[in-house]
Amino acid sequence: MSRKKSEGIVIKIIKSTFIGLWWIVKTIFKAIFWLIIKLLELISPLHDMLYNWIHSEPNVKQEKVYSAQHKVHKSSLKVPAVYNPIVAETTVKGSIDGFTQHLEKESRIIAIAGRRGSGKSGLGFRLMENINASVQRPCFVIGVKYNH
Repeated sequence: MSRKKSEGIVIKIIKSTFIGLWWIVKTIFKAIFWLIIKLLELISPLHDMLYNWIHSEPNVKQEKVYSAQHKVHKSSLKVPAVYNPIVAETTVKGSIDGFTQHLEKESRIIAIAGRRGSGKSGLGFRLMENINASVQRPCFVIGVKYNH
């Protein structure tokens, strides 16, 4: 009976040894695989830069030609105000013509609300440019410096 127990213990020792060796080999291969992946991640941007550099067209430097009419002086207006009529995409109530007539006839304080990047400043400056172009009335924005 003691011989069967000793054979069972030997088999368990051999089996445990092979399981341990298998775990060590598997871990080493995982580590090597991880290192290869990380090296490829480091090399990939360099490869892309090199590829783009090789296949790009040669840079031809173009000299900028400036003439006297392109020079802008601080004392003069950079661009004269031009009237461009506002066109409404959709209206719920009222008309855009009535709104523009009120803007041209009377002084107004207008608050424009909207999400970030939705064009509030662009709309405000466009309204002011139209008023200045059609009626030649000065317009101001709170928080923007006025230069003569």
